[in-house]
Amino acid sequence: MYNYEIEIKISIIFFFALNIGFAQKDCSCENFDKAFEYALYPYNDSLFLTTKNDSLRLNDELNCELLNLHVDFERFFRERDTVKMRSVLSNFKNGILKKKCASWIELLLNYNKAKYYRARSQFDSLGFYTYKVLSYGENQKNSLITLEALKQLVWLYTRLNEDEKRWQSVKRAELIVNELKQVPLIVSNFRWLAYQYENQFTITENRDFLDSTKVFINKAKSLASKANYTIELVRIYRALEAVSYHEDNLEEALVNIDSAIYYAKKVKGRINFSGLYLSKAWDHFDLKQYKSAKMFTDSMLHYDDKKDVVGYMMTLSQAAELYEGVGNTKKALSTIKEYGKIKDSVFSKERIQAINELENKYQLEKKEKAILKKDNEINFLYMLAIALVAIMIFTFLLIKQRQLKKEKKLNQQLKLSIKKREELEIAIKKAREDIAQDFHDEMGNKLARINLLSSLLQRDKSQSEKSKLKILQITEDAKELYIGTRDFIFSLKSNSDCLDELIVYLSDFGEDYFSKSDIRFILKRDIENNIKLPFYWSKQLVFIFKEAMTNTMKYAQSSEVCLSFKYREQELIISFKDNGVGLSREKLKSTNGLLNMSKRAKKIHGSLIIKSEKYEGTTITFRGKTTSISSVC
Repeated sequence: MYNYEIEIKISIIFFFALNIGFAQKDCSCENFDKAFEYALYPYNDSLFLTTKNDSLRLNDELNCELLNLHVDFERFFRERDTVKMRSVLSNFKNGILKKKCASWIELLLNYNKAKYYRARSQFDSLGFYTYKVLSYGENQKNSLITLEALKQLVWLYTRLNEDEKRWQSVKRAELIVNELKQVPLIVSNFRWLAYQYENQFTITENRDFLDSTKVFINKAKSLASKANYTIELVRIYRALEAVSYHEDNLEEALVNIDSAIYYAKKVKGRINFSGLYLSKAWDHFDLKQYKSAKMFTDSMLHYDDKKDVVGYMMTLSQAAELYEGVGNTKKALSTIKEYGKIKDSVFSKERIQAINELENKYQLEKKEKAILKKDNEINFLYMLAIALVAIMIFTFLLIKQRQLKKEKKLNQQLKLSIKKREELEIAIKKAREDIAQDFHDEMGNKLARINLLSSLLQRDKSQSEKSKLKILQITEDAKELYIGTRDFIFSLKSNSDCLDELIVYLSDFGEDYFSKSDIRFILKRDIENNIKLPFYWSKQLVFIFKEAMTNTMKYAQSSEVCLSFKYREQELIISFKDNGVGLSREKLKSTNGLLNMSKRAKKIHGSLIIKSEKYEGTTITFRGKTTSISSVC
């Protein structure tokens, strides 16, 4: 959506002048290291820039002359005047030959070369010089130079559709931006990050990126409004329009883009309205206001900076899509044809540039070989190369031998670890069996005695009715506790983790439970292997589906129930379905039993889906992922 491109960086040295005043020694070498501190000041008044340029011309210092050239270049870059940009670069090189502040002047030259090739859409050369600037910034541990280089790379990777590389550069830049202290730098860079996160949202449709966009842009807006940074407010309101657009709030999007246009008209310096009218055209289009959409598409093409070849090409692509959408096929066809011509031209230039670079590299290597032959050093180089290869081979073999020893030791440790784990699993299995048996013997016998004694007491005719009711309650509680104890003992047994055992246990319960009624019980299974479930699953699954069966018996009024098991691609699916009267939505939300079943599913990192319609039955489905490689029982 965004092909609107205005260079926000005012000349580095211009801001040096803004903050230091261009006294007689302002162009001395010791002050160069402060220049990048003012690189992103959110100001774009061309008249002010020209005034500062005049101040530079009044100084006879050589470095002031070079800084003057740098400011000229910045102005020509915004005007996309590549002929004058090339002339400035030529004069820049002549100044560097005088060796004054050479390292800093060379940095500015490489920085300007990168922007020159950016203006010409020669992406290979842009990347070459940008990486030089990046290397300088990293070696000097200068975060602002590094940030500038990373932002150039983001621009480049965006045009090449290298989304992964672009996002890596954005995240590196974000670490620097978060450490900035100066308000002007925070405003411009937070706004820049908002654009990058909005772009990432359009690629991934991940809502988190849009939320981050709003955080960055709102902070930038608050600071820019207080400081009255007009050019930044243009870009900020355009970013807010994008957020509103993505949130389908088109009326608010129009308000934001109109605010951006309002501030753009207040900017004294040169500004491209094309991107603003593009956003406005899309807002009207999505509101089905096709007449307005066409009008602002026409305006977009009229105001577009055609010197920015890549930007104009992207504008044509958007215009063709809009014209087609509003039904103007004639304009859509002519626009897409012009887009195709420019696209072919851009890539053709890239190919020529790449070939020229290869040719230059070849000629350079050829000259180097000729010099080596004249100096009779070729034999020494051969011997040196052989020695280096021998050392590399010896080093490789030595490292390989050490790696093999290390791997052998690790393999031995791994085997020992596997053996200990197997022994531990056997011990745990035996312990679980012993606990289950002891628990069954102790608890089962005592519950049986309670049941027997309560039965005998019930037969005692001397007992009062009230006592008989309490004894009956004791009998019922003992039975229920015994049944619950069986479930617990089942989950303690080591084989309860096997899927087959779980199926048998639940199906036995279902058959026995529903055999006492007129409800028909059906079992379905689609299981290829008897896999081993994660520990603790069987207990929760037994409780979930016994509760489901109990609820069906009590409330469903069904004639048939079906319990089904399916296991595919490490996912276990268990469903229990009845053909009863169903539950209303209010009942589904308020039933504690169903809520407890859902909680049990979450305990084993699964989900419980409950579907019920009145008079159409109820289906309870558990879905859970086992381990990536489940063992077979």
